[in-house]
Amino acid sequence: MKELKKIDLLSAVKIFLGFAGIGAVLNIILGSLIPSVNGANLTFVQILLMSVLGGLFWVVIGVIIVLVYNGLAKWYGGIKLDV
Repeated sequence: MKELKKIDLLSAVKIFLGFAGIGAVLNIILGSLIPSVNGANLTFVQILLMSVLGGLFWVVIGVIIVLVYNGLAKWYGGIKLDV
């Protein structure tokens, strides 16, 4: 068993940005193909803006989670992994 004592913030941000990018592309594709439920069709710029802002939101949340994990892992120990 090995213990995950610290997560590198920069490498975690790269992964979060990758997931955010994939989500943004899916939002743009699906948002432009599927009409809105209430009948208000969104423009491409609105879909793009919401996708980018949503991705940035999740990156910020991920950074907060990594910082909290690193702080707690110092006190209580990290997650034990079987590698």
